[in-house]
Amino acid sequence: MLTEYVSSKEVIKSRMLRHALSYWGIRNTEDLDPLVKLILEALSLELYNLGNEVKDTQVRILEKISGLLSPDFLTAPSPAHAIMQAYPAEASEVLDATMGFVVQDNRPQDNGEPRPEAHFTPLVPVQLTHIQISHMATGSNLFSYEGSSRKRLQARGTKTRHMENGLLWLGLHLPPSIEAVDHLTFYFDWNSVEPLQAKRVYQYLSLSRWRCGQQELQATQGYAYPEIAAAPQEPTRFLESDLLSIITHDILQYYHPMFMGLGNFALSQYEPKMAAYPAQFTEHFAPSDLEQLTQPLLWVQVKFPEGMQQDLLNEVDVYLNAFPVMNRKHNDLKYRLKGGSNIIPLKTGAQEQFLAMHTLTDDTHTYRQMPYRKTQEEPLGTYTLRNGGTERFDSRNARELISYLMELLRSESAAFAAYGYDFIATTLKELNQKMALMEQKTRAYTEDAAEVPNYILVKPFDGKELLYAEYWTTLAELANNLRSGTQLQMAKGFVVKPGSAQLLTPTIGGKNRLRPEERLNAFRYGIMTRDRIITKEDIRNFCFYELGSRIKEVRVEKGYELSALPSESFTRTIDVKLVPNGGPPLDAAGWQVLCEQLRNKLRNRSGMSNNYRVMMAE
Repeated sequence: MLTEYVSSKEVIKSRMLRHALSYWGIRNTEDLDPLVKLILEALSLELYNLGNEVKDTQVRILEKISGLLSPDFLTAPSPAHAIMQAYPAEASEVLDATMGFVVQDNRPQDNGEPRPEAHFTPLVPVQLTHIQISHMATGSNLFSYEGSSRKRLQARGTKTRHMENGLLWLGLHLPPSIEAVDHLTFYFDWNSVEPLQAKRVYQYLSLSRWRCGQQELQATQGYAYPEIAAAPQEPTRFLESDLLSIITHDILQYYHPMFMGLGNFALSQYEPKMAAYPAQFTEHFAPSDLEQLTQPLLWVQVKFPEGMQQDLLNEVDVYLNAFPVMNRKHNDLKYRLKGGSNIIPLKTGAQEQFLAMHTLTDDTHTYRQMPYRKTQEEPLGTYTLRNGGTERFDSRNARELISYLMELLRSESAAFAAYGYDFIATTLKELNQKMALMEQKTRAYTEDAAEVPNYILVKPFDGKELLYAEYWTTLAELANNLRSGTQLQMAKGFVVKPGSAQLLTPTIGGKNRLRPEERLNAFRYGIMTRDRIITKEDIRNFCFYELGSRIKEVRVEKGYELSALPSESFTRTIDVKLVPNGGPPLDAAGWQVLCEQLRNKLRNRSGMSNNYRVMMAE
């Protein structure tokens, strides 16, 4: 019946006129009284408006339901991430995941306001050493590194003295204060190569062979973490829905092909192999150029497969002490439970968004987060997170409710006539004064807050009123597009050498918390897939969930591509073609980065080992 009235005003008016003529037995509309026509026209307009309001109400109800039923890890903000490099103040240091770096972004926002400080922390504990890449040689070029990060051409051989194709030499400077390193990780950066071509290059990197002298080195692709990167504190049955675990896994998998790690790198056994340059260099470089190499270095040889182009090796930048970071700020809160209340409000800074909890402790216990509940009452030592507005069905806040109460007292003053009008007037005046004081104290926080507040509902142990909460906040989209080379400083402590912390890649991937109209795609994806991608429809739902209004169509087709493995010719692929929607413009490089991130997330959530290719539709 609803669809019958959802039409234009003219159609509704014509339908009402036909019913009126049939009811009164009149054949011509000209015979109707003008007043009747006017009434029918006004009624048709009201029915038209009523139909639209009903449709709007249905949309709002659906948005409210999708917001309540969508899992938090699908609607939460996503922090920006990048690759960072830093050198320790001592010979060797371990960066904990709570050790943050800060940068002041001087770019103005769209509204002209300054941006807040952006905080970055490692995803997992990271080991830093004073080992540096001093020189690099490939083809006919000999490079030297200035300031541990900037590569410059030091010498060039002739075409007749060209090295073997696919061969890369890395000269490592080993300080005497370091005896052994548990893990030594190299970051390979082809920043001048398009993302589609870089994917093939990193496949060749995984097939490379590493040697030091005549000894074969066991090199594995991916970031090599120290042993202290232990198992997470959360129960394993909740890891699939833990927001921070999902974000960390996605970011680590995105940067996984760019790292090569050497485990148990005992430096003492390699000291006899140190030399100013390998003997093979005399065949490729002039003696005058080699005389400049006076410092003993440990030379590591990296041999790439035959398909690797020599021009790409000339463009590569290799770094040590590089690691992935994400935009998140570590916050501390000390709170005393009063009056039998078990609710702890979590405050976020200006333009910050709540990301996840880190720990909740008291003097002697560590509390566990319970995202799901079996019984009516939670056990002692547990807590749950609540987002403002989801714990009640009434959207009015405390001030609106008290204002409504004051209006009700004024209108129902007759019920309090026995107490006298002066009593009511005095009481309302006191309420107004206290509300004005509360508004003045909370105005700065409510104006700067980027979202509704979050709360902890805790079940404390007996006698434990003082609790210590640690949680993460993020700037989400505001931290995107920080340029490579941006200098950072440690927020606390002096673990890192001053001036050595910098971004090696631009920051990408930041996304704000989903708006109510965007949660419908998240609800559809979550209810149909449970974050597991198997069918073509699952792929389409995930693409719309990730990109939202940026795309209007997703095509999923079968394809094939040339394999990078020497033992294979072609491999089957699943081609995901995106049709952009008319919205904010995005350049080709930006779309390629989005496609690569989407491909990585599709692979992480697939039930099978599918080879995805994500591209723009032609």
